[in-house]
Amino acid sequence: MSPLHRLYSRVIDVEQKSLGIQAIRWGLRPISYLYGAIISARRRAYHQGLFRSERVSCCVVSIGNLTVGGTGKTPITLALARELIKRGFRIAVISRGYKRTHVSEKISIVSDGKRILTDVAHAGDEPLMIARQEPRAIVAVGANRVQVARLIIRKYTPDAILLDDGFSHLAIARDFDLLLLHADAPTGNGQFLPLGPLREAQSALSDADLICFTRCRSSQIEPMSFHIPTIRSGYRVIGFRRLDSTDITPVHRFPHKKATAASGIANPNDFARILKSCGIQLNRHHIFPDHHPYFKAEARRIATSSRLPVIVTEKDAVKWESLINQEQKKSVWATVMESYIMEPVQEWERFLDRIGEKIREKKSVISGKFQDHGV
Repeated sequence: MSPLHRLYSRVIDVEQKSLGIQAIRWGLRPISYLYGAIISARRRAYHQGLFRSERVSCCVVSIGNLTVGGTGKTPITLALARELIKRGFRIAVISRGYKRTHVSEKISIVSDGKRILTDVAHAGDEPLMIARQEPRAIVAVGANRVQVARLIIRKYTPDAILLDDGFSHLAIARDFDLLLLHADAPTGNGQFLPLGPLREAQSALSDADLICFTRCRSSQIEPMSFHIPTIRSGYRVIGFRRLDSTDITPVHRFPHKKATAASGIANPNDFARILKSCGIQLNRHHIFPDHHPYFKAEARRIATSSRLPVIVTEKDAVKWESLINQEQKKSVWATVMESYIMEPVQEWERFLDRIGEKIREKKSVISGKFQDHGV
């Protein structure tokens, strides 16, 4: 973790009360207030019709959060895509493709629902991970979600589009908002960026159709009370995959009890806790910023610096695979995890049913238009 990242972690930690940290907070406070005022005014402007949200012809579901990073948007997006595909719907996932290194193409089709069409440099780590883990989903990235959505609809005619990290992207109209909150700290320290992790006002909670508390470790967690349907989700480790193979080794058969970890994610402590819960003792944890663009020398140094195996997240693995050689891949393992709904499952099922109804409704409207024109 970089010194700047460590300092910022201390600034937003309410337990840190040293004079130096307090001084930094006072300096950041005006910027935080200004950001909060602007972002709140922006959302009101969309609600009042001063700014226009573009509507597309198919059902749109946004998956997002109030805070920056670390709530588990991508695993929940995957879980939602799988459930809808299981119900017989054709699903597309659209992402911004945050920190992809090749942005010469404004829109990049990551997967057409049959095969992977690009690499991590053009896709970004999370979109490529989605495409690999759910090969039946169409996946595309681009900064302008409206343009991406219209291209996807024209080329692939999906039944529904899932907007990964789409809660703040109000330029495209959505039929449903699935809002995620980290169970341990739903709104962080309650402050706007850069004084805290909030990128949306807490009043924006009322825009959600379903709220999901993520990374729950107990079904009893009830951090906040809402008048909006609420569910809880958790993470579980399915197993570990060596980077030179597609085979998954179940946790109870994983041959190593000591390892080195490397992660470039928003919540590295969660990753360390998960590995510990699998009975793995970490000799060292190389921590990098979220979406870290690993260099070849960096990845190879970590892979060869210890006789212990190296364990990375799946998000990091999509980058490591192109950076280390075949021999080094034999000592590097990706952690294969999935999100699951803890309770109440019936609320999740109701949400899926509502999406299904909206898909059928929109398809019926489109079919009626074709009939009216004699097509």
